[in-house]
Amino acid sequence: MDNFPQNPHHVCQRALKTGDKKDFTDAKPIFQLISTNDPADDARKEAACVLARIYRMEDNKNEFFKLTMKDMLTTPCAEICYELGTYFVGQRLRGSGSLVLQCRL
Repeated sequence: MDNFPQNPHHVCQRALKTGDKKDFTDAKPIFQLISTNDPADDARKEAACVLARIYRMEDNKNEFFKLTMKDMLTTPCAEICYELGTYFVGQRLRGSGSLVLQCRL
């Protein structure tokens, strides 16, 4: 039991880093619950990072930007900056012109 993480959602997040779209979609309700109901700020922020990826993969722009812009108002985490950058690179590759996103860390 010494190797078992104290926060089970960390296990889910590590597993999702290499997961496919179905893995993310299946886990979405869990992370939505954590992001709205967990009393720990860190847990909510980590859940928001996973949800940002899910919303980007689903092309759910409203929820994606709601989460990412909320994080950008404080000290943005690297995962959110990555998701925003990935989104805008994808947009540029689709022919929507050039766009530069700068994150201050």
